[in-house]
Amino acid sequence: MIVESFVNNSYNNLRKANYIIIIKILMLIITFGIMSHAMKYQQYMRGLDDLCTLLCDGSAITGNRAKEIQDYNSELENQKAFVIWGSLGNAVVTNSDLNRSKDVEILVMNGRTDLVFSNSPWLDRGDYNQCLIDENTAMELYGSKKVSEVELIYNNKAYQVKGVLENAKDTLIVQSDSSEVIGLEKITIRTDAKTSEKEIQRKMETQYGITGTILRYSLLTESIELVSLLFPIIIGCHLMTELIKNVRNASNKKKEYFFWSAGLLVFMIVFIILIFKRVSIPEDYIPTRWSDFSFWSSFFSEQFSTLIIMFKMSKSSSELYYCFVWLKTISLLCLCNIMYIVGIRKCALKGNLK
Repeated sequence: MIVESFVNNSYNNLRKANYIIIIKILMLIITFGIMSHAMKYQQYMRGLDDLCTLLCDGSAITGNRAKEIQDYNSELENQKAFVIWGSLGNAVVTNSDLNRSKDVEILVMNGRTDLVFSNSPWLDRGDYNQCLIDENTAMELYGSKKVSEVELIYNNKAYQVKGVLENAKDTLIVQSDSSEVIGLEKITIRTDAKTSEKEIQRKMETQYGITGTILRYSLLTESIELVSLLFPIIIGCHLMTELIKNVRNASNKKKEYFFWSAGLLVFMIVFIILIFKRVSIPEDYIPTRWSDFSFWSSFFSEQFSTLIIMFKMSKSSSELYYCFVWLKTISLLCLCNIMYIVGIRKCALKGNLK
């Protein structure tokens, strides 16, 4: 009777332990699956890292002024890659062959369009008779998401569709070729890691006479980097806790104690190095003097004012898409962190077996 009871209890405990292990493995698989999905979105958002967008102060730039700025830039020895662009609002575009029409947002640009819509076909200066449309517009006008070299009518002018944008909705892009264009209110500039956004803002003012507010889309990527950093920190702290437990349990056994202590020390060093390698602080976030205590108050005030401007201003489909991807990425990363923490708390082997 005693033996039978012991066998039954042992079997039940073993089965319970197996269930817990299976649940932990499944939760880890799901968690890392969600993380890999979030990393794909994060990789897309990194396209913003080497771009800086200015919202022009005062009135928008005209088509003629945009041409003058680009012509001047092309004569410089150290040319900058930038596009001057804006929205003209909505208008009807037509496929006259199939007698189909659609209402879309018209984005007018002067410069390379891939600075705004990455991973898509692009137009450059001089492509006045070509245009780009999004997948939804292509489907409704031509019955396919993959179209090129077909005719589209906008504003009584025939354009040739060069390609289809991946990350836009109900959008038509054309190059600015008219002095009547007055909706160019944004400038997107390609940057490098050594040049801060503040420095770019100053150079655009001194070299090109353009003043504007920095639209800190970099805040989106920086917030994603911060949240994504929490996941390895949580995992590292969890593993460190387990190592500390093993060190304590082996306190009476010299060889095991030395082994686990050495393992804990090595793990802590490697963990700290890896975390600090992932952390990078933008130059704009560092005061010139650490004794400059007013820097932080003015810095946060400026960031808050910029966020208010970004929130209130009208947004193009590309900007809305970036906001959507940011929200989705943040949500997925937070879900990963929550699932891992719940998995640790609910599926701790020792606690459940007791």
